[in-house]
Amino acid sequence: MKRILFLLAMTAFLVSCATVTEYPLTLSYTPKAGGSEVRKGTVAVLQFADRRKVADTRYLGIKDDEARFIALLDDPAAAVSKAAAAYLEKSGYTVGRVDARWDGSAQTLKPEWGDRVVGGAVEEFSLTVKSSSLVKMEYVSTVRLFVVYADAVSKSILHRERVEASSSYVTVAFNREKAGELINKALAEAVERALAGADDYLLKK
Repeated sequence: MKRILFLLAMTAFLVSCATVTEYPLTLSYTPKAGGSEVRKGTVAVLQFADRRKVADTRYLGIKDDEARFIALLDDPAAAVSKAAAAYLEKSGYTVGRVDARWDGSAQTLKPEWGDRVVGGAVEEFSLTVKSSSLVKMEYVSTVRLFVVYADAVSKSILHRERVEASSSYVTVAFNREKAGELINKALAEAVERALAGADDYLLKK
């Protein structure tokens, strides 16, 4: 009987050790108010690729107790694609979402995507929360994107750009809402920096 109880206790212990604690966060982006009233033309936004070396694409980062932060609704690449489309729509473009990933090369462009397309890749999308002292917690979030503007009809690259945005915060206690706020702030800043010069490449000359 004692042997059975011991085995049950060991099994419960191993299962508890194997369980990964997760903090689900919702990735979201809302364009700033005051968008353009001028219709600027049509652009297709392709699905961004995820170039991070992670087994689970929902993975965002880790807390110092090994608990993982994960994206609740969309993985980071999908969230970036949605944010890019929302930004361009607010800027006055008619946006078409294309459910295809593109490697950013001219050779793989497909004419049916249209004469103005935006795509790219997520190179970093990270959130780390660690103890910076006995009483302080430090949050650090970073988003790095590789964005490509192209003319799919003529199979030509119009512009390539790599941008990075980060944010940090120090407090006395862990707060999951603050973690979500910071990663979404980095997402917004990276997308807005990447697309700030969109008119230079998307407006037909």
